[in-house]
Amino acid sequence: MNITVLGTGSVGLITGVSLAYLDHPTLCAELSHPAPKRDDGIGSWEPGLNELLLTTIHRQTLRFASDLSEAVREADVIYIAAGNSSSPHDSVNSTLYRPALEAIAFHAPRNPLVVLQGTVPQGMTKATQRFLRKHSGNETLSVVHHTEWMRRGKGIRDFFQSNRLVIGTRSERAREVTEEIYRDLPISIRYTDPSHSEWIQYAYQACLVPLSSNFVLSFWKDGHGNDRGRFSPSLHIGGKGTP
Repeated sequence: MNITVLGTGSVGLITGVSLAYLDHPTLCAELSHPAPKRDDGIGSWEPGLNELLLTTIHRQTLRFASDLSEAVREADVIYIAAGNSSSPHDSVNSTLYRPALEAIAFHAPRNPLVVLQGTVPQGMTKATQRFLRKHSGNETLSVVHHTEWMRRGKGIRDFFQSNRLVIGTRSERAREVTEEIYRDLPISIRYTDPSHSEWIQYAYQACLVPLSSNFVLSFWKDGHGNDRGRFSPSLHIGGKGTP
């Protein structure tokens, strides 16, 4: 299936290159155009990424585009990787989502599965689905939340060796598409409501920073209906550092 990844920061680029390595035709496009830095370089911050990048470009399974409307036009699945934060109280740059959502609503002629990857504001998955259905006129368009467990400097290994993935969706079609995307990886996929998946992502981010246990416990009991029993199976930290 044709996959588009919008956002080529650390998470988006690793995701795009890795999906292309799994032989999915993948197109990556940037959401913003920051000024170049003198120390820019892929290999310096993510071991193994240069090699996969060269391999997938040679195979012609990976392409890049500068125009968002072009990027989404032929996509079966559209990942939006706009950034991460380590706390639900931190600001996520939601302004980056607007051009991506407008491009999808007005230039994606098919019925793509839209994937919000990583840390997003609580409730954004369902809000995004409402926005896209309203402006695209497609009442069956599905948006899912996709957790990501990639650590800085170990992203390639974490993508291919994660033992668990949590997807926030209630759509049967979204489940089928997700299973197809990751069919060649030995990974257990768990499905839950998007709001639960969004909180699970925050919990994982919190587990990567010191003194995080109080933060994790605080939202397990915060009145959102997210009890310890519901989250504990998905938050178990395995030997590879992934939930």
